[in-house]
Amino acid sequence: EAIDAILLKHRPVTARIRQIIDLLQPEGITRERNMEDGDEIDLNAAVDAMIAMRMGEAPSPRITMRYVVKNRDLAVVVLLDLSKSTGDLVSGTGQTILDLTREACALVATAITGVGDPFAIHGFASDGRHDVRYFRFKDFHERFDDRVKARLAGMHGGLSTRMGAAMRHAATHLLRQSQARKLLLLVTDGEPADIDERDPQHLRHDARKAVEELH
Repeated sequence: EAIDAILLKHRPVTARIRQIIDLLQPEGITRERNMEDGDEIDLNAAVDAMIAMRMGEAPSPRITMRYVVKNRDLAVVVLLDLSKSTGDLVSGTGQTILDLTREACALVATAITGVGDPFAIHGFASDGRHDVRYFRFKDFHERFDDRVKARLAGMHGGLSTRMGAAMRHAATHLLRQSQARKLLLLVTDGEPADIDERDPQHLRHDARKAVEELH
């Protein structure tokens, strides 16, 4: 129920994110017209409906259109930072960083589901270099269903942010996918840090190196 409430609250945002994801590979996208519940208003159909109304006729309710992707080759991992700092309140919102992380994840997941790309939702936290914890809320073979939503609703933050290690592990899941294009979306509230690293630059450079390696 918590995730469904988020999707209802931000429904227009979900449609916009779906359009942005579509643009990752514009070729192969077609328009389906005469839809009752599409993504955008079909101006020609809307004008025809207005003409019908003025003539005293019953207008057609099919005045929207939807962009449908016919040919995609993309796999996505949404990777969530679940460190202790995500429990902090965001100024002026009354929400924690974790609340906003959950909202962002739910919206992106719904948009990707609408597009049809295979995707996974994972999270991470760390307690030193020998204890990097990796959580799998949704794997590629699973649907974005009530069970996955329940896992997202129940996630909590704790420990530290060893970002480079988590990104490398996320890459191992992406590399098992057959799709040619692979996308890693990292949702985080700040820079990498951990309890066993006194020099903050070390983990920042490690995260940068991980990005270079994955690219």
